[in-house]
Amino acid sequence: MSDVEEFWVLNWKGNTLFCYPSLQNFDSDLFGKLFSAIRLFIDKLDDPNKYKYNHSICIGGHRYYLRTNHYYQLLFILKAHKSKKEKQIVKHFMSIEMYFIDKYAKNLGRFEENPSTFEGFYVILKEYLNEIN
Repeated sequence: MSDVEEFWVLNWKGNTLFCYPSLQNFDSDLFGKLFSAIRLFIDKLDDPNKYKYNHSICIGGHRYYLRTNHYYQLLFILKAHKSKKEKQIVKHFMSIEMYFIDKYAKNLGRFEENPSTFEGFYVILKEYLNEIN
């Protein structure tokens, strides 16, 4: 089993910009709105001036790790089995976020809610996950 089961990038409105794996028959809009609301809740509890923060929540047998990027107003979400070592998962999570930002920094301010802009990241993420497994 891979350490990373799912990876999501949402804007702060809750719109899904990228999802791995591509999930058929899944309401990504509902997922995005849920985690956007969780991000707003965390902002109320935590220092909203932080550039990035890490949080996680457990749902069933999985842990969802959340990282926010205030500069680009993005929420990164990674799903892993809760038995996986948190330190290793967070390390992978930070690397994946860095790859995403490095690849798309120039597009992030003007993507106009078009997720197809980020489709090429699927290959990059798949290669990274193959290397770590």
